[in-house]
Amino acid sequence: MINEFTQSYEYISQAAIPILPLEVAVVEVTSDIGEAGTDKTGKTTNQRTRQLDDKWSELMAAVKPLNHSVEALLRSCRLGKVTGKTVTIQAFYDFHKERLEDARNKKLLEQAMKQVYGKPLKVKVELAGNKSKK
Repeated sequence: MINEFTQSYEYISQAAIPILPLEVAVVEVTSDIGEAGTDKTGKTTNQRTRQLDDKWSELMAAVKPLNHSVEALLRSCRLGKVTGKTVTIQAFYDFHKERLEDARNKKLLEQAMKQVYGKPLKVKVELAGNKSKK
């Protein structure tokens, strides 16, 4: 937080509207605080999601040699919520959701997640923009 304000202070002399860099810093800092929640371990869920998101491409690379079709499906999805030991993958199409929920593909995904993230994680697949009714 201090870094953002220090950086914005340095940009004041170069800005067309002198107060603008400080306002941007305030918005960035407050939006980061608003998005972050805490889980049972005390880590912020925003931070956990970011850590998992950073390894998303690594997960796809681990899945590709096992099943290139599942890797292709993952490329058309995005990482959703992370709650406890459950990772939600958001699919944009019902067909992709159904294929990822297939028992073999789900097991393959969970094995790859354990390999990449170093801990067992359950996979939940939902349609992006819709609440799952399960």
